[in-house]
Amino acid sequence: MKHKIYIVGMGPGEESMMTMQAYETLMSCDTIIGYQVYLKLLGEAFAGKDQLSTPMKQERERCILCFEKAEEGISKREDKSIETIKLRSKRKE
Repeated sequence: MKHKIYIVGMGPGEESMMTMQAYETLMSCDTIIGYQVYLKLLGEAFAGKDQLSTPMKQERERCILCFEKAEEGISKREDKSIETIKLRSKRKE
């Protein structure tokens, strides 16, 4: 699930009240971006995730942050691909 953006409804907010699909999707993500109050409700299961937030009424900024983080992931993946190609070509020499 790398380099994808998922919009996940947390239900009432507490981990125990989420659907299994929402829980599994969030567990598979490297970064969770949301309203800071809701991130606090996620619980200990998500404590190791990179969690980014903005204050209330900054939905637009959260969306921009989300796309910026997704682009960073794509850039990192492309960099790794280039490094892999370089290593392969050196091995052939």
